[in-house]
Amino acid sequence: MDDSFSFGGRKKHRSSVRPRRPRRSAPDPPPKHAASRRTLSIDGRRIALGATGVVLAAVSIWGFLHLEGGDTSGDGSGTGAPPGATEDVQAKQTAASAVVTVQSLYDSKGSFATVTPRELRATGSAAGYSTRASTAADTVSVASTVEGVGIAVRSSSGTCFYAHVIPSGITYGTGSPCTGEAALKATAPAWPSQST
Repeated sequence: MDDSFSFGGRKKHRSSVRPRRPRRSAPDPPPKHAASRRTLSIDGRRIALGATGVVLAAVSIWGFLHLEGGDTSGDGSGTGAPPGATEDVQAKQTAASAVVTVQSLYDSKGSFATVTPRELRATGSAAGYSTRASTAADTVSVASTVEGVGIAVRSSSGTCFYAHVIPSGITYGTGSPCTGEAALKATAPAWPSQST
């Protein structure tokens, strides 16, 4: 072999001849029915996954409605709430809000005797306050003594909820008449729960 360099000279070829590789022919195109089968397979998977998702959602909803809460109301509503419970929620919320307002006034004034319907209305509450009997979930009957304040709120179900606010805490009850005066006799640690 010659190690000399020549500019523009001819290349020297080896004398051995290499065999040429045969050219590969282009692959045959897949048959037309194979391509459509693959497309159907992908579409079929999508349909199967979609159907599985719908079935899982339906089972989840059914389980939530029947296993978690059940329909204990007997009215077919599926709420699982005892009769009258949904109507009682607003009355309980109104009474609880009135209790907080009474406690706030007691803290600022230092006496339950100064907690009157007029003072309660002055706080800007949405509920109506009166010494008369409560007739709706947005009206609160109030009775004040030196020892505490009685609050009564009538639900649209007809249940009257009592709260008796005293320095040591709050006692609850239900009953009739729906007046703050009657609520002063409440002694339970919580409102009674409704059962079927």
